Amino acid sequence: MRDKDQDTIRIRRYRTVLDAALVDQEFALTAIKQACRDERPAFVTRVLGDLEKEGFLARSGARSQPSFHWKRPRAAFCASSWIDAKIHATQIRRAPVADRPRERLLAHGAATLRTAELLAILIRAGRRGESALQSGEKIANRYSQAMKKLPDAGSGELRGVSPAVSEAAYCQIMAGVELGR
Repeated sequence: MRDKDQDTIRIRRYRTVLDAALVDQEFALTAIKQACRDERPAFVTRVLGDLEKEGFLARSGARSQPSFHWKRPRAAFCASSWIDAKIHATQIRRAPVADRPRERLLAHGAATLRTAELLAILIRAGRRGESALQSGEKIANRYSQAMKKLPDAGSGELRGVSPAVSEAAYCQIMAGVELGR
């Protein structure tokens, strides 16, 4: 299936959950799952959890049967923009070729890349909600005043800075640091 076809399906799925959640100012998780019967319950829970993490929703009630309410007026929430960010914002492959770190390295050389872009190449792949470049930015910002301390950072420490730093990414970063010495 092509990317565009997959995107259309994902947009529809997100839209179904958001349309159900935007009906009322307050709602129960069970009510949204019922309204989205054709959707996997875990997906519905994840969408509402993402909205909560991003500050759009607040959770209340029992842990087993939570309720939510919109923290801001529903009319102020732009569902299309939120969905677009979920689907496109963190995918480097969707960025223009001239903005991609690997392609820039090949075209212009490693010396032209920012620290965050070099780290992104070492990290290789992002995670849901965070691209490799965003991860590289976080690490570069964290160690901007103390880049000499990066080789001493443990796997858990870098993972705390960015969830995209998997064990493999940590090994690649440390190997790159060592080669740089």
